[in-house]
Amino acid sequence: MKWSKTFPNIEDVLLNFINFIGDDYIVGHNVSFDINFLKSNCETIGIKNFNPNFVDTIRICRKLFPKNTTIVWQMLLITLAFLFQKTMRIVVFMTVK
Repeated sequence: MKWSKTFPNIEDVLLNFINFIGDDYIVGHNVSFDINFLKSNCETIGIKNFNPNFVDTIRICRKLFPKNTTIVWQMLLITLAFLFQKTMRIVVFMTVK
């Protein structure tokens, strides 16, 4: 496809991402899925030692609020973002439905 020629290759993107996070923690909701996706792509390009530190907030939510709704989980995410904002870099991805 012609448009794909304007985008960087996956090797460059992954290396830049790995350098960006360094030893910091990746914090996200259901981030385990993303970590597995990243690990798989790293292995595909020959990076075998990608094991980032991460905190999956969905695991926290399920432990703390096993019977509660998504709204409670969203409040926990807001609280976590506030608590960690001064100690780590946070990238927030939001989906509007």
